[in-house]
Amino acid sequence: MNIEAVKTFYDLLGHKKQTEIRAIELSKDFKTSKVKGHYFVSFQEEFIKKIKEINGKYNLYAGLNERTEQGTETTDVISVKRIFADIDCITKPATAEDLQEAERITDEIISVIEKQTGLRATKIYSGNGYQLIFCIPEIEITDSNRKEVQAQIQQFLKDLIKKYSNDKVKLDNVGDLPRIIRITGTTNIKGGKTSEFVEICKEENSKLKDYILSLKPETSSLSSIKIGELETSLKEIFEKDERVKSLFNNEPEAVKKFQSRSEAEQSLVCHLIGLGFGKQQIFKIMASCKLGKWQETNIQYRELTYKKALEIISKKKKDEVKDFDFSSKKPSQEVRTLNQLREIIIKNFPSIWFETEACLSACATLGLKNLNGCPSLNLVGNPSGEKTTVLSFFYGQDKTYISDDFTPRAFVSHSANVKGDELKKVDLLPKIKDRILITPELAPLFEAPKDKLIDNFAMLTRVLDGEGLNRDSGTHGHRGYSGDYKFIWIGATTPLKASVWNVMGKIGNRLFFLNMRDKNRNNQDYLEMFRGRAYEEKVKECRGAVRSFLNNLFEQNQTRSLEWDAEGDIFLLPEIIKYAKFLSNLRGSLMLWKSEEQGKYEFNFPIIEEPPRAINALYNLAKGHALINNRTFLRNEDLEIVRAVCFSSMPHDRVEFLKLLGKHEGKLTTQQIQNELNCSDETARKTMNIFKILGIVNLKSIQIDYSGTGRPMHYIEIVDEFRELLEHTQVSNGLGNNKPNENKGVSDDYDSIKPEDFVKKSEKKTDTHPSNNLENPFPIENKPVSNKDLNFSELDEVFSNE
Repeated sequence: MNIEAVKTFYDLLGHKKQTEIRAIELSKDFKTSKVKGHYFVSFQEEFIKKIKEINGKYNLYAGLNERTEQGTETTDVISVKRIFADIDCITKPATAEDLQEAERITDEIISVIEKQTGLRATKIYSGNGYQLIFCIPEIEITDSNRKEVQAQIQQFLKDLIKKYSNDKVKLDNVGDLPRIIRITGTTNIKGGKTSEFVEICKEENSKLKDYILSLKPETSSLSSIKIGELETSLKEIFEKDERVKSLFNNEPEAVKKFQSRSEAEQSLVCHLIGLGFGKQQIFKIMASCKLGKWQETNIQYRELTYKKALEIISKKKKDEVKDFDFSSKKPSQEVRTLNQLREIIIKNFPSIWFETEACLSACATLGLKNLNGCPSLNLVGNPSGEKTTVLSFFYGQDKTYISDDFTPRAFVSHSANVKGDELKKVDLLPKIKDRILITPELAPLFEAPKDKLIDNFAMLTRVLDGEGLNRDSGTHGHRGYSGDYKFIWIGATTPLKASVWNVMGKIGNRLFFLNMRDKNRNNQDYLEMFRGRAYEEKVKECRGAVRSFLNNLFEQNQTRSLEWDAEGDIFLLPEIIKYAKFLSNLRGSLMLWKSEEQGKYEFNFPIIEEPPRAINALYNLAKGHALINNRTFLRNEDLEIVRAVCFSSMPHDRVEFLKLLGKHEGKLTTQQIQNELNCSDETARKTMNIFKILGIVNLKSIQIDYSGTGRPMHYIEIVDEFRELLEHTQVSNGLGNNKPNENKGVSDDYDSIKPEDFVKKSEKKTDTHPSNNLENPFPIENKPVSNKDLNFSELDEVFSNE
């Protein structure tokens, strides 16, 4: 690195406020690149310090034109003081003859402009050609002249391109306002060389500025193209795919993800092929594309671009071209905050914002550097419960990978129909590394026969550890992947059977769920749903908003880059640990049966997972929720996601029993369980025993001589450790209801209860308050407690211990 050259470069920019440094990482084969960071500095010392820190790790660029604070977009540019020209050799690496031709062209441009305006340029050797920087008096940029000035600068460069590009040297149109340029003096990662100043000129001249501002940009003459016998307007083409429109119009938001205009044009051609256009039609569309390179280059470039696009489409290389099936409506402005996104989602789908927010939280964990395991979140609900609607908001985002027909064996394939050297191309695991896997329908996975279910979950258990997967078969022997293979998984399914929970509990549960909240819709709600805008249009608007929000989020928090400081969560982490312990107990696998010989309930020791995995999963979701709220520390509001996922990631019958337990302030008698769950005395006592064995409740008794038998009344009470969780969730989260029911259940007051008052108090309660709107509410009149109700001989030993 040449420090003096870096200092000169900073001074040459002439910025009065902030300067952006952008770090670009190249892949190992140098074929692809991605932004690794944006750094903003205000002084030369800061500029040099940051360059020293990251030089040699990334290719380093700086914003040419001055922007607003932290600005990177066209709309952020506030002034233009430098005109940049890039003269490159077509052949790479360039030969000595090519470099001589590039320098000849460069010197001719300098000479011609100097003769006409009296202004000389700074000349920089880039390694594969030359660059020019002309200093002009400041052009202030406002919303009223932004587009016009950009078009005039680009027209100036187009004129240079037409006059000086040839078969050895090409000039790029680098006149876009948010242009970034290589920082002179820094190291080029690919070749290890540094660019260098050949001649420096910091003098300004208004004649070149006046000339540029006098230019009238050329306008496109293309208004329509022939497709078969139909005349189709550009507007109709754009309506088919928002990405085609944004790329065609050279919109910064769409173009910024590409390293060069040639990459952007190739992506556009891929989209056009996907929309069904033929070669001639595509060439005619591209002739007026505002990206500009198509018009500047020769026929060989166009043919090669089209040929590569065909190869990409035919081989379905999804990592090289974005899916073009998921159209979206671009929001009127960038969606940078969660409040902006909330407004758009609620306007279109008011009942599914919470689920959308939860999925966003899961996606945001992709920015965490130390990600232990693969975060998963699967939405659970009845058919047509809007699960897939939520997931569809995430379709087409750059980091998502969608699989409609998913099987765990696809992670590492051993298909006998595929040749060994071709298997890597079909393996799912490397495709989703550091990405977001979306599976809209997981019900087939969970509905598999028991033996296949066990096989599926055994494989998922290993994959979701995030350390790869290795498999052996008689067909292809040993193959697989080891190392860091983390990904995020969001999906949807209908409610799971008890047998599925049992298998997951025995093998090791890596999956976490979120129950879709009850909508409690009436006829008027359904009428409103089908009035106004079409469903597809609403989805497109939400998808565009989610895509914009995630693009900005992932630009701010690059993949696996953020180191989270857990010390800042010291007060909230204990709450997450409580929920994790609660969940671990309630996901325990347990077999309970009635002994034929003794008539007592017997059970095997429960298989209960240790809490660390659940702690990690719930903590990650809380972190994700903080990140989408632009925070790197937790607040109480982040616990709402934790609560909802906790109470959704356990067997359904246990959730329902917890609702009942919470409604009665953590205490229930056998009679209440029978009445409210419409079950037998035996089932009620069995359920009480299960929750006792899982460590959720204590079994207690009250000595009541109501029936004359002298036997006690037995009841269960939630253990003190979990009481607060149940009470808090009952109040703040409703255990999953989006709209509250009108009638609320009333609990019996067990505090300071006297045996002789037990029945009287219960009678008073049921006479005074409305009944619950559950399927089997309490009767209005209290019935006497039968001998059978009080006969707990099978549990005498348990109760005597109490």
